[in-house]
Amino acid sequence: MNNRICGIISNIDNKEKVSELTERRDLSTLTFDCKYRIIDFPLSNVMNADCNTVYFTLSQRSFQSVSDHLGSGREWGFDGIRKRYFTYVTDPQDLFKDNIYYENLIDYLKKSKSVVTFVMGTDIIANVDLNPVVAFHHQEGAVITAIYKNVLADKLSQYCNLLELDEFGVITGVTCESAEPQDTYTSLCLNDFVVDTQWLIKRLELAVEGQENLTLQELIYSSLLGGEKTVGYDFNGYISNIFDIQSYFQSNMDMLSYPKMHNLLFGENKVYTKLKNEAPTYYCQDSNVKKSHFGAGCVIRGTIQNSIISRLVKVELGSVVRNSIIMGGTKIGENVQIQYAIIDKNVVIDDDVKITGTLNEPVVISKGSHITKNVEGRVITA
Repeated sequence: MNNRICGIISNIDNKEKVSELTERRDLSTLTFDCKYRIIDFPLSNVMNADCNTVYFTLSQRSFQSVSDHLGSGREWGFDGIRKRYFTYVTDPQDLFKDNIYYENLIDYLKKSKSVVTFVMGTDIIANVDLNPVVAFHHQEGAVITAIYKNVLADKLSQYCNLLELDEFGVITGVTCESAEPQDTYTSLCLNDFVVDTQWLIKRLELAVEGQENLTLQELIYSSLLGGEKTVGYDFNGYISNIFDIQSYFQSNMDMLSYPKMHNLLFGENKVYTKLKNEAPTYYCQDSNVKKSHFGAGCVIRGTIQNSIISRLVKVELGSVVRNSIIMGGTKIGENVQIQYAIIDKNVVIDDDVKITGTLNEPVVISKGSHITKNVEGRVITA
């Protein structure tokens, strides 16, 4: 019996989300909880489901960052002959030129010889065990199984796709807006799908013939009500829907809650990321650390509370960091006060500076900035 599975992971559907942090990179490459990248989650999901090959569709601006992170694919087991990954890089403005986008997808799917295909987005963080999803997909005899999570309506954004299902779990509608009150639950699609490969090949061939200009995810959404059986799979684990600065900030802060952290990162399925063989973080005798996470290679001489600190960060004597995200390579001088902030990579903050945001509007300091004076507000650019 052929039980081969292939995967397609795409970040070209990511709109201008979290624009303060994604001007020079894609959402999928943002740091998450010190050492992970957002793209680690869909990649780990397909790896844990014993996927044979993975095909990445990447925007030009994200290619260098994603390629550097993936390397040979060794951490996810995609560096061999039987298991490997492929990349297709495109300018989203020229995505549908000469049908190359569709034709490359068709070629990959045919060569994969797979029965089902995982189609994964990179904007909603979730640790999904895809094996029971595949079993459910076969049991239902569906051509598409969409994975969804029941969430409160106030956790949604303009980018969300919501599913309407009947009592048997069959998809009867798709909408971008919830008509429900803010305190009620609605079915948020995670932009993750299990799809019959042969059906998908035929659907892509029809797209070529009809000169359709839809991304793969858009094509699948447009087919959910196309007459074939499509069903929803109810996922009950932790998710984080990242669509703006506040949601990105909160998703990282969630990892300081043990139940949420354990559900996402330390359940039955491991989340894999690129390994960094560096010295452990050094905490000086005068440091004061409470309820915080640290990457490797940091030097901490000040006070850190309720914060996420990535690798190779230095915090000098007298400095206090509270309720903040500090990304890799940042250097914080003496007697600095930071509260409710997202400090991007390789920022230098001079002595005696105060950076103050709020829970609902954290300050964002962009990559490579040099901060010499106090900051209160939303965004500071380099």
